[in-house]
Amino acid sequence: NNVLPARIGEIVRVLVFARRTAQPIASVFTTVALERILDTLAILLLLGVGLVSLPNMSGDMRKPALVVGGVVLLGVVGAVCFLIWTSTFIRLIDGALSLLRIPTLLREKISRIMETAANGLSSLKSPRKLVVIIGVSLLQWILNGTMMYISLRSFGVEVPYMASWVLLGVVALSVAIPAAPGFFGVVQAGFTKTLQIFPVAQPAVLAASIYYHMMQYIPVTLIGLIWLSRSGFRMHEARSPLPADTATP
Repeated sequence: NNVLPARIGEIVRVLVFARRTAQPIASVFTTVALERILDTLAILLLLGVGLVSLPNMSGDMRKPALVVGGVVLLGVVGAVCFLIWTSTFIRLIDGALSLLRIPTLLREKISRIMETAANGLSSLKSPRKLVVIIGVSLLQWILNGTMMYISLRSFGVEVPYMASWVLLGVVALSVAIPAAPGFFGVVQAGFTKTLQIFPVAQPAVLAASIYYHMMQYIPVTLIGLIWLSRSGFRMHEARSPLPADTATP
């Protein structure tokens, strides 16, 4: 996503991993989706805590954030229900498709895709693994928010620590929308718009956002390019057809 537009990197990651591990593409896709689901849960939790902790947060920002968070949370709950009650979920979907007069062969293919996808989420069925995975995801995002706070303080922008959690939520939800490579401009807009409610200098906020962005962008991009060079990966791998055993059944 740092070098490709519109978050195409997510698709490339799924295709390349499926090809190199000989795993069904639906299973690989669901594993990536699991990562995003856990990220979303952690971000929404921190955003919610931040909003509650900052009574001076304006309604203009609080309401849209809560609405977006609620919609995303419903999607996450749906994914969890799919995991726990997979068979029931698949039967309900199949019944709905039948009412829509979808051909039987297509309905069967959709059911197989969902079953394969459920296998990619099987790790969530272990309480111990689930706790560890959620804990790591939450810690990762707390550290990310702390980096935002340190970046702001480094440029003399004094805001409550919890403001960094709100800022994290706004920026994370903003970059989830397909944009230019590296999300340049999106991160900066997230910083400046979110912190308008505080009596801080906007030029300093902009400088802090650029500093934070570069601290994220440069190391990740360099490490990614080094890995690409050593792995022998070429973009044509993502464009070439998948082998039959890795395609979705």
